Amino acid sequence: MTAEATRFTAVDETADLMERRGEPNLIYLEVAVAGRLDPDRLRAAVRAAFTTHPATRSHRRPAPPWRLRSRWQVAPWPETEPLTLRVGSDLDLDTERRAILDTALDLRDAPLLRLRLLAGLAGGDRLLLVAHHAGFDGMGFVGVLLAICAAYNADAEVGAEVGAVVGAEVGAAPDTADGAPAEHTASPVTPPVTPPVTPPITPLAAGVAAAPAPGSATAGAPADAGAARRGAILPPRPVRVARRPAPRRRSGYGLVPLVFDAARSAELAKAARAAGVTLNDLLLTALGLAVTRWNAGHGRPTAPLRITMPVNTRVAQARHDGEGNHSRLTSIDVAVGALEPRSRLWSVAARTAEAKAAPAGAQGGPAAVVLGAAWLPRGVRRLLAPCVRFAARAFADTTMLSNLGPIAALPERLVGAGEITELWAAAPAPMPRGVSVTALGAGGRIHLMVRHRFEALDAAAAGAFTDLLAAVISELAEGQP
Repeated sequence: MTAEATRFTAVDETADLMERRGEPNLIYLEVAVAGRLDPDRLRAAVRAAFTTHPATRSHRRPAPPWRLRSRWQVAPWPETEPLTLRVGSDLDLDTERRAILDTALDLRDAPLLRLRLLAGLAGGDRLLLVAHHAGFDGMGFVGVLLAICAAYNADAEVGAEVGAVVGAEVGAAPDTADGAPAEHTASPVTPPVTPPVTPPITPLAAGVAAAPAPGSATAGAPADAGAARRGAILPPRPVRVARRPAPRRRSGYGLVPLVFDAARSAELAKAARAAGVTLNDLLLTALGLAVTRWNAGHGRPTAPLRITMPVNTRVAQARHDGEGNHSRLTSIDVAVGALEPRSRLWSVAARTAEAKAAPAGAQGGPAAVVLGAAWLPRGVRRLLAPCVRFAARAFADTTMLSNLGPIAALPERLVGAGEITELWAAAPAPMPRGVSVTALGAGGRIHLMVRHRFEALDAAAAGAFTDLLAAVISELAEGQP
């Protein structure tokens, strides 16, 4: 995006029109420091980053419904102050997270992102950030955060060393709402003695799964009795994570963090290399196995199970550059329940390698064929959006793993605030998926964030699911059945 008005891409239009009331289409970042951030210095750093990233100051121009494409307009400076300050040692972190996650950003009003500084918390300050997915993908949003950190540290002696990161294994993962670069391929995979059947991988629209090929391992495993009757006409519906919703129809998002310390993170990366796969393959396998066991324990179907895996299309030298959406979504069929641990890893690794090598297809996938169509007036596409959203909800993947890889450019410290102790990211998890997992490497540690809708899992259930995921990751790394 530049200072001139620019046209929405098909992905921008789709990200806008797919958003449902009550489910803001927002990407989330969170930074924790050991000490106290200077609000004035932070505000100046935000202004500097906004100056170099025009997308942050963009909004959708008013347009008549017969206009074929919406347009972005960049303001000199947004009328709404992007940074808000909350002060108090008694602030509840979960409440603050939910407040920023559940507040929609109107594309008609700049800026496309908001920041909330939580000052005075025991253990250090935290900065929460959200951005609308129509303007950014995860990698681009991280780029804005890195620009803010660089501006905050400008002209200060903070120890210029970049923080240690989990080795290239974390970033080698194909990825997520903004995964590792597409050309980062998995390590060569040695097939097991009896290789499992691997269905073809097809790039997807946002959450709309493609049908497995006839005769594939998952094509013959209906999720319910009706799937067999639909099979000849429609692809089988992926299973859903077994629900344990919050009472009284509570809605909104919750977050459950999971971190592996530096020593354990190194062990996980080493275990993945020893198995001949990437760390991303290990995380995908663990997520699939965790969902399988969770559903089995709740008496729900376990197949077909599909996980959305975004793949970053930026070049390796500029993996955080480029405003807008530069990731393509792929769908990985995961059938790991009956396999031995190493066979599970090999099976998923073969699928991820195929997904990254597959042609990109139409920008934005099937949903964008309608919602991003350049020949349909926006007013018509808005009328069609509920139908497209209904189809997406019917055939959305089971869950998502978004792996942002190692954030190598993250500074080790922020001037006057001490060490950056935590960095989290969370991709959207609209219903019916209801659960997403986002991974990144920072400070030598692997950070995973489970994001859930309360309509899918209440807080206790989300915590139990996260504990199960952690146990399965360790189990796969240790090679135990």
